[in-house]
Amino acid sequence: MVAIEKEVLTNVPVVPLTGRGNWLVYQTRTFTGFPSVSDPYNDGSASDQEGSMLTYVNVYRK
Repeated sequence: MVAIEKEVLTNVPVVPLTGRGNWLVYQTRTFTGFPSVSDPYNDGSASDQEGSMLTYVNVYRK
């Protein structure tokens, strides 16, 4: 099994299976409160769960 794992880890490309959000890609025409240089409460990564929750709380309709 170790040989198979090594082969997969070195030769199989990574294919993302989920559409993970990037919180730094957004439009401000109808919504406001996104992270900014002056208020960087979220780093924009999908793995930043606390930051994602803050985005849900801080973003609202204009």
